[in-house]
Amino acid sequence: MKDERENSRGEFKETEDTFRAVFTSAPVGIAIAQPEGRFISVNESFCEMLGYEERELQEMTFLDISHPEDREKTWKLARETLDGQRDFYEMEKRYLTKDGRPVWASMRATAISDDSGQVFYWLGIIRDITDRKRAEEALREQRDRAQKYLDIAGVMIVVIDADQKVTLLNKKGCELLGYREEEIVGKNWFDYFVPVYDRDRVKAGFMQLIAGEIEPVEYFENTVLTKSGEERIIAWHNTILTDEAHNITHTLSSGEDITDRKRTEEELRVVHEELERRVEERTAELSRINERLEREIIERRQMEGALERMRSKLLNLQESERGSIARVLHDTVGQNISVLDLNLTTIEEVLDDSSKEQISKLSSNMRRVIRETGDQLRDIASGLHPRDVQELGLIAGVNNFVERFRRSTHLTINTTIAVNGLHVEEGVAITLYRIIQEVFTNILKHSKCLSVDFQMAKTDDRLFVLIKDNGIGFSEEEVASREVEKRGMGLFIIRERVKAINGSLRIHSEVNLGTEVQIEVPLVQS
Repeated sequence: MKDERENSRGEFKETEDTFRAVFTSAPVGIAIAQPEGRFISVNESFCEMLGYEERELQEMTFLDISHPEDREKTWKLARETLDGQRDFYEMEKRYLTKDGRPVWASMRATAISDDSGQVFYWLGIIRDITDRKRAEEALREQRDRAQKYLDIAGVMIVVIDADQKVTLLNKKGCELLGYREEEIVGKNWFDYFVPVYDRDRVKAGFMQLIAGEIEPVEYFENTVLTKSGEERIIAWHNTILTDEAHNITHTLSSGEDITDRKRTEEELRVVHEELERRVEERTAELSRINERLEREIIERRQMEGALERMRSKLLNLQESERGSIARVLHDTVGQNISVLDLNLTTIEEVLDDSSKEQISKLSSNMRRVIRETGDQLRDIASGLHPRDVQELGLIAGVNNFVERFRRSTHLTINTTIAVNGLHVEEGVAITLYRIIQEVFTNILKHSKCLSVDFQMAKTDDRLFVLIKDNGIGFSEEEVASREVEKRGMGLFIIRERVKAINGSLRIHSEVNLGTEVQIEVPLVQS
């Protein structure tokens, strides 16, 4: 029995020595306190953390050195532990050093009880986390500063994680969608902010992007749903965000609301279609007249001279009609656009500085739309009546037409114009311009080609034009064998116009080898 007591004393002393060694040399603060909170013993690390001597702390409680804002929470957790509601408590809190500075610490306090459950002292482990808290605060400040930069951006910026949830949305995005930030962040972007009819398609593309199956699309447009139920069209620019292992974790998108622009484009499209319809109606009427004339030519060869004059009159009527429509566009619609632009300038001049700042972006956007509208109307007017030819001459007018044709069709057009010192009477120039225009129109309608070669050259007294495509071509024999009224108006009009300016025309085509049109026109030397 005596030996067992001796062994127990030895083990207890060994345990006590071990605890004392840990208590003394631990790199973190360790404190032992009475149940009411007065310190019994503290180690050197805790003293260094707070700048007190051990004897000074032994005259204090843990509430005395706690920051005033943290005392209530500290005591609440301590009371719950003393009442047996918890075995320990831990928290991040601020202590006050001897010179009054706050020090952040991570603290874990355990109540040490006897066999009856009576607490007879506290054991606290305190780790200084001031540097970590400062780093967190610096990071928070950087994040807040970045958020401010995002909030002053003129476009919506949204970050979506791999779970399809919004993790960041700037002020512009909140305003556009009509929600507060806290109503959006954490929500599934596609389920809440994409219309039902487009949801599956957009969501499927997003999941492929997150999985790395497709590359991010630099630009695309889709509709978003606002809080009021309104749909807005957004033009998106996208990129991806990755982690350190280069795994895709988020998408970052900036979006511009282009709803108003799209509506304007649609209105312009309707106007353009109406103009095209009117031109087609007039052209169809002229075509029907030309077809009747062609049948009369076959039936009554003796009236060929009269019919020739009638054809010329009809072509002039078509040109006059195009010129009339072009003048209406220029004199009425064009002037209205100019008045709109002038009015915007006048409004800005009479507004005070604060009002100018508020509407400057809207005014700038309206001016851009006005300019784009004017450019489109000028293109339409130019197609109807070649003012470029009248004002700049044949070569410049043809160049402008070919460039517009290239932009509108995206065909490859190889252009070679080797002409200097050219003088052509205006009526001849406009007719030749119309011939070139008609050939390109036929190419677009029938050839299914990918590229066109266009050449102009001249000798002392002749102007040569060559237009060649690599399309499907046609059988000249098959076309020649058709009835006259089934041969189409395109080639007929070209031939009549070439004849009207005393030129010559050669057309050569083979199936699957393309079509070549050669035109020669007599010139007057400048």
